[in-house]
Amino acid sequence: MDDKPMIMQLPLKWTAHLRDQPESGMSYQIITIVLNDGRRFERVPYCAGYIDLTGLPSYWRVPFSENEISTIVVTHDKSGPPRLKI
Repeated sequence: MDDKPMIMQLPLKWTAHLRDQPESGMSYQIITIVLNDGRRFERVPYCAGYIDLTGLPSYWRVPFSENEISTIVVTHDKSGPPRLKI
């Protein structure tokens, strides 16, 4: 998805995990992505295998790789755009 640098396809490991979790709305989930270094990306929309970090301030590309993901938690927090919490 080079034409959409803030959208990333998740690996099968994570899509399988999210498939078994409740939806936040019709066909989507709002998740928190926790990285190995402790950074947390909150309020991230997930739909059909992709996360969308559009609206995350100060970044023009997804600021991590799939290998850096430690855990993903469905939170349903729709209170604003994605944000980084350190």
